[in-house]
Amino acid sequence: MSGAVLPPVIPEPFAKNADPAFIQNPIPQTTGVSGRASYDQGFPAITMQPVAAGGKPPFGQDFNGLFFALTSQQYFAQAGQLWPYNATVAAAISGYGVGSVLSSSDGITVWLNTVNGNMTDPDSGSAAGWVSLFTYGYTTKTVSGGGSLTLTPQEARAPVIIINGALTGNQTVVLPLQLREWLIVNNTSGSFVLTIRGPSGAGVTIPQGGFSSPVGVYSEGANFFPTVPAASLIPADQNATPLTLAQRTNAGYLLATYFNQSSPIENPPVGAVFVQNTSGDGFLRKASLGYLESVMALQSIGGQVQPSQIVSSAVTQFTSLILASAALTGVPTAPTAPTGTASSQVATTAFVNPPVTISGNSICIPLANGYKLQMGFASGGQHLAVTFPQAFTTRVWFAAAATSPRSVMGGQGTNFTDSVTLFGMNITVDPSPGSGYWIAIGQ
Repeated sequence: MSGAVLPPVIPEPFAKNADPAFIQNPIPQTTGVSGRASYDQGFPAITMQPVAAGGKPPFGQDFNGLFFALTSQQYFAQAGQLWPYNATVAAAISGYGVGSVLSSSDGITVWLNTVNGNMTDPDSGSAAGWVSLFTYGYTTKTVSGGGSLTLTPQEARAPVIIINGALTGNQTVVLPLQLREWLIVNNTSGSFVLTIRGPSGAGVTIPQGGFSSPVGVYSEGANFFPTVPAASLIPADQNATPLTLAQRTNAGYLLATYFNQSSPIENPPVGAVFVQNTSGDGFLRKASLGYLESVMALQSIGGQVQPSQIVSSAVTQFTSLILASAALTGVPTAPTAPTGTASSQVATTAFVNPPVTISGNSICIPLANGYKLQMGFASGGQHLAVTFPQAFTTRVWFAAAATSPRSVMGGQGTNFTDSVTLFGMNITVDPSPGSGYWIAIGQ
């Protein structure tokens, strides 16, 4: 574990509820009472000597008083509180040093000291040398007429400043030149200008707009600048001038010479055009040149017609006429219907001539509705094992064997099948010639 070890919690200041007779509170700065402790001398020398040699024991009240003072300080810090300004402390240390942090008297502001030897109370009217490190809330000021209004340090400490009122002239609100930011809400009325500035230097004009259009401002210590410029702070221009806004007419129409162009739009080449649709809704839409050509009348386009110029709606319009007199050439393709389909749909050659499986001396021919005709030749003895080229999936409807093509199927009693499964069967044939043909039909 790094860092300081977390100390135990102080449940309450030491001797908080001691009898007043047994606690010296407060410990005096100096004392003339023999044997008593003080902040200036601590416990006097007489308490360090043996009683037999004329010494005096230290007073328990002094111990209680000292421990109470020390633990009260620690208890206060433990509770997460910051000290407010204290004139006695300021005098004792000859003023607060740079970086000192104090709490405001109302507890909503944390003050940061920026000058050495600061004796000023930050909650006072001047608060010289103190800046708001953090403030919860906002400041609301109401102006009337015009002129200049200087906010006090207590008013300027809030991060958000709301200006209300009816302006009858240009109004300036003066903030301290501190290295920080503010958010300004111009909630005024009247056709006049509101400016935020410091006691000197440049300022920022805050446009009206209320809470929906605040403007951020900051100071570098000499002037005020906008953090993010409001739209009205950016100059408007009809030309393609960088960092300007396009102008609108009094009727709200946008004025512009051309869009997304660094040269006059009439100069070729043109990769995109701006058009208004036939509904006349007032919207200007960007379209590719190829798309514009595709929706134009074909007779108005000279030269070779490109695929992009063929409108899909036109193809759909004449589809029925084209299909009614279709004369297909080449090798046209179409989806293959599942086996057993009987309809007027277009059938491919895969449907008419299903694929045949040949495995050695065996063959499998797919039939309609999932049926299969399988046959073959087996040799090597009287009892022969046959494996079907394709396994049946449901059942075998018929199976038979014969010793030669001249024999009538099943005509000789010695030719028969047994152990028929979805995957194959056994056949028994005449021992001479020791071979035979077999056939099976199933699903």
